Amino acid sequence: MTDDIAFEKIPVTEINNSSNNNNKYLGKCSSDLNIFLQGKFNKVLEIDPDLSKTIDHLKKSSSKAVIFGGWVRDRAIEFQKKGDFHSQDIDIVVTDIDQRGLEESLFKPATPNIFGGFSISTKNNKIDIWRLENTFSIKRFNLAKDIHVLPETTVFRINSIVFKPEQFWHESETFEHGCTSAIENNKIDFQSHMIPFPEIQAARALIYAAKLKFNLSQEVVKFIDNICVCKNDVHRIENGLREKCPSKFLMDAIELLRSIIEK
Repeated sequence: MTDDIAFEKIPVTEINNSSNNNNKYLGKCSSDLNIFLQGKFNKVLEIDPDLSKTIDHLKKSSSKAVIFGGWVRDRAIEFQKKGDFHSQDIDIVVTDIDQRGLEESLFKPATPNIFGGFSISTKNNKIDIWRLENTFSIKRFNLAKDIHVLPETTVFRINSIVFKPEQFWHESETFEHGCTSAIENNKIDFQSHMIPFPEIQAARALIYAAKLKFNLSQEVVKFIDNICVCKNDVHRIENGLREKCPSKFLMDAIELLRSIIEK
């Protein structure tokens, strides 16, 4: 859906993010959460030898890596809410390595993507891995090339959490930028005021709401309604849902979309 678009031509919609100044906290999470995440990550490596070998190759190259995005978010929700969310998508952001070194560190053949990273499918997981400087918002908006900036680059606040596993660091650490507050409030809201691939982000918001049983903020609801200008817009979002949404949440996500556009 995005592979034939050049990076510099990625569509971005700007919104007036009234909540952008709320919860402006970038800090470390509790040691209990660090221990919980490290235990979960160790178990992933135990049952995914291809991922484990990639991690070993990266360590041998003296690079550093953090886990970012949905896998960390779902584990944080499990920790706070005592639920159980199945996650197969793991995002890894790497520093201190060049592009060739990164590709050579990957144990399995990888597919390059428009964001300058690689996608790998193992038996158990889908891995997206990229160098820190190729993070979309860091590259597009010339942000500091610092892993502590990562939580501020997410479209949705609920994804603004980063885990530093002990495999790469002296000790495990987790830091976030409003993710824990979003979990506590059961809310899907925007972190960023610049939204790349608007239709994809609309589908993601609907999937999150259906999967996590969280509420969409009024701002996100308005955003979805505003980009559904015609039937083709709605069809593209529905197609995105059918492509990306787990089957058991699909109808809830579609019904939520229709409830928004029919108001």
